[in-house]
Amino acid sequence: VDAQLLSFGLTLNNKIFVVTDNENKMRAAFKEKCTRIGCSIHYLSKQLEHSFTSEEIDRTFVRCTEIQKLFDNVKKVVTHVRRTHRQVKLKQKLQLYSDTRFNGAFYMLNVFLNVFDDIGSVLSSGYIDYLTGVDKDLLEEVCQFLIVFDNAINQLSEEERPTMHQVLPIRQLLIDHCEVIFEDSSELKELKLFLGERIRSVWILQDQHYICTFLHPRLKRFDTAPHEKDIAFNLVKQELLARISTPSVTTDTASKAVATDGTVIIDSTAPVNSNNLLDRCFDKPRPITSSDATPVKELNDYMALVVADEQS
Repeated sequence: VDAQLLSFGLTLNNKIFVVTDNENKMRAAFKEKCTRIGCSIHYLSKQLEHSFTSEEIDRTFVRCTEIQKLFDNVKKVVTHVRRTHRQVKLKQKLQLYSDTRFNGAFYMLNVFLNVFDDIGSVLSSGYIDYLTGVDKDLLEEVCQFLIVFDNAINQLSEEERPTMHQVLPIRQLLIDHCEVIFEDSSELKELKLFLGERIRSVWILQDQHYICTFLHPRLKRFDTAPHEKDIAFNLVKQELLARISTPSVTTDTASKAVATDGTVIIDSTAPVNSNNLLDRCFDKPRPITSSDATPVKELNDYMALVVADEQS
């Protein structure tokens, strides 16, 4: 890794942040000499992939049986139509699933839903059973559910603006989105339970996510994830205190300093034997009282600050 980076004039150090995917080789390559930030989109996309294609993950069965049957039937029909070049008769080009494309399952299912009523006219007789095995109502329900994930991936994929502050609230929004409600079908409930648990356990937040969210004036109150607020507050306070140098008091033969209760008092008595006229022209030293603007107070003032848009 060091040799490759050096060829581009780059080197690693403990002040460098590197964003990579979360495969074992990448984690090992950037384990030292830098701070590695796991790609949030990769975390999310892999869990979506597991929900549709994996029978087992981390020695645990993926209990999304009906959703995976739906996915397999759609994939077989799409593969057949594209291979036989019959999709020219459809109003929209079918999208074949690719595990290298973020949220690839959603794009395949959503396009299939858009042309569902026309698919039968371009299918060979041997593939009709796969089409009849697709429950259109369930397909529509799943696509509607996945739209939020697609929006999250697109928002976190911004290339010209920082997105670190968005990771924590978007992650929590997706967890809330996976909460089961009464109207959900049994198949969608399975999908929600799996994704919600995987997001909680695999997509782990790092200190930088908490700090960046806290420093955004519109996110600092953590209304989306109130249980994370104290963690962020303490991390920022810890960083501030670590950057405050210990106050030093300088003394010389002409003055003495006394520190009491956070107040530094300078003795303004001029040296008796001073022959330096300029010394007599200087302003007299005044008591220097330590400011009340402590790091903790600054944080509290920051939290109390109301952004203009918040008043509406």
